[in-house]
Amino acid sequence: MTVRCQDLSLADLVDESLLTPAERQAAEAHLAICPSCQALVADLRSIRAAAFTLERREPPPGVWH
Repeated sequence: MTVRCQDLSLADLVDESLLTPAERQAAEAHLAICPSCQALVADLRSIRAAAFTLERREPPPGVWH
């Protein structure tokens, strides 16, 4: 399975648990040769890790209505 940049889902790249083993292997093969996607994945993983360090806050009642 050959993967192109436009075939990769951002969510899949950040959380590889969303991929099947074949999809993961194809994505890893693409990332091994694509510096642009490597940089994007590194940035997204960094943002995701930073987001998990933020204090969890609940909006006040009625905000979503």
